[in-house]
Amino acid sequence: MSFNIEHKENFNIVTSTIDAFEGAEFTAFTKFLEENNSLGKNLVIDISEVKEMGSDAMHQLTAFQEGSYNLDTSFVICCGNEDLYEDFQTLFPTDTMIIAPTREEAIDVVMMDVMERELMAGDEDSDDAQDYFSPKDN
Repeated sequence: MSFNIEHKENFNIVTSTIDAFEGAEFTAFTKFLEENNSLGKNLVIDISEVKEMGSDAMHQLTAFQEGSYNLDTSFVICCGNEDLYEDFQTLFPTDTMIIAPTREEAIDVVMMDVMERELMAGDEDSDDAQDYFSPKDN
C-alpha cells in the first residue's frame, strides 16, 4: 500500500510511503482517503519520504487544501524533505500552502486550528449570553 493512516481524536495522519508523487498517485491518495473515511476530516499529510513530486500533484494538493478549509477542516502538509519543501516554497511563494517541516509542527497547526474553531463557536454563544444578560431599555 502506498499510504498509511493513523486515526487520532481530532484528526488523521496520512503518510505517503512512495518515492515519487504524481497525478496517478494523487488519484490513489484520494481513493485511500475515501476508503478510510478521512474526507472532510482534519488531516496531516506526511510526505517526508517522498523524493519527487510533480507540479501537477503539488497543485492538486493545494486545491485539496483549499477544499478542506472551505469545509472548515484543517489540511496541513508535513514535508521533512528539504528539497521538496523548497520546491513547494518556489511554486507557492505566499502563504497559500500550509506546510510544516516536522510532523509535530503539523500536528500543532491542526490542533491550533481546532481550538480556534471551538473558540470562534464559543464566541457566537457568548454574544447570545451577553445579549441575554445585558440590561434592557425600558
